[in-house]
Order: sequence, then structure tokens, then C-alpha cells
Amino acid sequence: MKVASRWITALLIPLLLTIPGGCGFFDSDSSKSSSYNRGKLCSEFSEFFKSELSLNVQEYDMGDFDKPIGWTSACFPSRAGGLAAGELSMIAASSEGDQMASASFELQKGFAEEAWLAPGNKFRVQAGEWVGRMEISNMELTDEQTRKAIEFLVRVTQDVRDAA
Repeated sequence: MKVASRWITALLIPLLLTIPGGCGFFDSDSSKSSSYNRGKLCSEFSEFFKSELSLNVQEYDMGDFDKPIGWTSACFPSRAGGLAAGELSMIAASSEGDQMASASFELQKGFAEEAWLAPGNKFRVQAGEWVGRMEISNMELTDEQTRKAIEFLVRVTQDVRDAA
């Protein structure tokens, strides 16, 4: 049943990301586009879990890993048995920026881009008009792992921005 709910989540997130900003969900700009490869993005996220968190994960290919991310994309790796490992999403924000950032996020100093952290291992990075969001589920992170997670998100958000 966990695998079925994972697939439902994986299918609903892209649908929710297409809701226009005027609906109040968030303010995005679908006229911006990045040619960064979605499969590469998800593969790098899975590799981050393996190399930095010592956790093997599996990414479900929904048949679009060979395509560019366009103006938004998300990755949902899972552990054995279908347990969620985390989530990584990229979105082209409007000129007003990312409206999903909330008061629970705290600015983190010492990174190449604006980096934010919220309770529950939730990360946010803004690199120009691109916003990277990441959540690491069901895991306690050390301070070093948290720093590496932010560095990873900064790097891939910059890569997506640079491919725009």
C-alpha cells in the first residue's frame, strides 16, 4: 500500500505545481525554462543520499527522465519497502520570488546563495529566479549532514539556473 500511495503522491505533485499562481498556491513563472536533464537531477539526489547519508534509495522513473525539467520538476526517492526518503523540487519563481517560503524557515549564513532551513529537515535555496526545495524524511541529520544537504541544494539549484 505504501508503494501505491507513493505513486499517487508522485503523480499529484506535478499536477499541483501546474496550478496558476493566482490560485494562491504559489507564484511561479512557466515562461522560464531550464534545459537541465530531469534524470540527471534525480540521479544526483539519489547519489547524495548514498554518499552523504549512507542510505540507498530508489527513484521511480515516470517516463520523463530523458527530458529537460522545463519550469518545474520534482524527484521522490524511496527506501526499500516504499518508505519515503525525501523530495527535491525545482521551480522558476516569478519576479516576486518564492511565495511558499514561510516564517518557519530561517536564513542560513555562509553559503553561495540564499539558503533557508526549517524544522523537519526542510531546505530552500534561491539562485536567481530558480528555487530549489528539498526535504529529507524519516531521518535525524547531524550538523555536518545538514551543511552538506544545503551545499548540495545550492549546487543543483545553481546548475538548473545556469541551464536556463
